[in-house]
Amino acid sequence: MRLVSRVVMVAAVCLAACSDLGDPYLYRADCDRSTGGMDFGQVALGHFAERALLVANSGNTNLDGEVTLSDSQFTIVSGGGSFSIPPDGNIRVVLRYAPVDTGFDRAVADLGTGCPPVDLAGTALPPPEGPQCVLDPTSVSFGAIKINQTAEQTFQVRNVGLIDFNVDAQLIDAGPFEITSGAGFAALDPGDTLRVTVKFAPTVAGIYDTRLHIGSTCDTLAVNGTGSPPFTVSFAGQLQPIFNSRCTSCHSLNGDGGLDLRAGFSYANLVNVISVNYGVPRVIPGDPDGSVLYGKILGNPVFGARMPPTGAALTALQRQFVRTWILEGANNN
Repeated sequence: MRLVSRVVMVAAVCLAACSDLGDPYLYRADCDRSTGGMDFGQVALGHFAERALLVANSGNTNLDGEVTLSDSQFTIVSGGGSFSIPPDGNIRVVLRYAPVDTGFDRAVADLGTGCPPVDLAGTALPPPEGPQCVLDPTSVSFGAIKINQTAEQTFQVRNVGLIDFNVDAQLIDAGPFEITSGAGFAALDPGDTLRVTVKFAPTVAGIYDTRLHIGSTCDTLAVNGTGSPPFTVSFAGQLQPIFNSRCTSCHSLNGDGGLDLRAGFSYANLVNVISVNYGVPRVIPGDPDGSVLYGKILGNPVFGARMPPTGAALTALQRQFVRTWILEGANNN
């Protein structure tokens, strides 16, 4: 009887250790914040102050949450809303304190159930005497815009002082830039805001820098942008045929890894979509080396076995199509 009992105990231990009885590995997201409290200091009415918060995940599964604020005098400039941070990943959240009444203000930045909240504080002072010009933002950067395409950005000129002043928005060296609204002479009374919109329309590749003169009371505003060559790789014309011939036998409806690469479905399954197997986006616009799709066709060990798994690897030209398409912004073109 004792021998039978021992055999039963040993069998139970062996069965408990068997991998096919379930995954014994503990999956957990761990939230790390760069700070638990942010002091915006003293800010005069009409002005604002900004601080950055880094939220990281040191766990081994995705950290999901949402950034919300408890007071309207504190706003989210970037990085707000819902987020899903993969293991070892992070997001940067920029918060702004723009008071509307004098006094001490407190608020809470809630990050969701997986992260402790962050306390916010700031002190609002009376507006300064005399004319006071505030530019928001303090510069305009268009980044890279394709030749013969256009982009517009708007900035604000605000009078946060107690005396009116005049503005006269003019580009010092226009080049491919144009003021489409808010140009010319205007009088700004205390508390008034003027919105100025600038268009960037490059026709030749290159880096462009200029400054926008607003008036004697305000600083000049830096304006810059890069004209980049037009798209050279078409998703529909060059990538989809690769998927059709080499990928859709496995990656179609209910395909491997939940990835459907059929025409009409492939783009929505790739760009900024988290891979269920690797916890990072399948395609990160502008970053082929960090994208699962490109790593898979190279056979990068970080992303497992090379794809396609059978037959010859993709040709050098096909791999270059994928890399260039991602570098050009992974557009649905």
